[in-house]
Amino acid sequence: MDINDILTLQEVADYLKIASKTVSRMIQRGEIPCMKIAGQWRFRKTVIDAWLNNKMTFTEEHNIASIMDVDSQIIQLSRLIPENLILMNLKAQSMEDILLELTAPLKSQGYMEQTASLVSGLQAREQMVTTAIGFGTAFPHIRNVRENSRNLPPLIMGISQSGVDYGCLDGSKTHLFFLLLAHEETTHLRLLARLAKFTRKETTRKKLLRAHTPQDITKILLEEDYESMAQSAQ
Repeated sequence: MDINDILTLQEVADYLKIASKTVSRMIQRGEIPCMKIAGQWRFRKTVIDAWLNNKMTFTEEHNIASIMDVDSQIIQLSRLIPENLILMNLKAQSMEDILLELTAPLKSQGYMEQTASLVSGLQAREQMVTTAIGFGTAFPHIRNVRENSRNLPPLIMGISQSGVDYGCLDGSKTHLFFLLLAHEETTHLRLLARLAKFTRKETTRKKLLRAHTPQDITKILLEEDYESMAQSAQ
């Protein structure tokens, strides 16, 4: 690996021409590809370039900083992930098969006649920059979210107990998948921010992996929603 390809937090902030505190908030929300080495956040310039190219597809009337530093509102996940779109026992062991398994309900439940194009778009996004953020979690989505149909549900959730090699930069397996299907960029970013904050809690991840039914997952989501709303009200 070329050592010149590795950036510090301040270097990546300078490279993106945004404040370092903005980068820190993006890390907290899982919105920028990075990994921790010896207690310090590090970034690969080549990965940042690919990720930035993806961001450039967003609407031109926003500047980069305002797009990436969305002021998070409390999004109630329990209302956005219906129990019929919570897949408790993903069996696939490859990226392609996981995406096929996650999108299968869209066809079986009448949201789409065919999912091949969507799966292709999801794969293309993963080949550009992985959506596995670490912590055993991935947020698959297509590169240009405006191509998503307005008729699609915003989220599909899947759990793999055995874990999948999904391209996480630290080499760890991914167990929790949240397929994002929002068709509008701001909504997409706010969902990402909410999910990243939600899944970074180790106790929450353990609860999700111990759940046995979609009803158990809904209860966990409700508890998290109430806790977040209570904290916001303080």
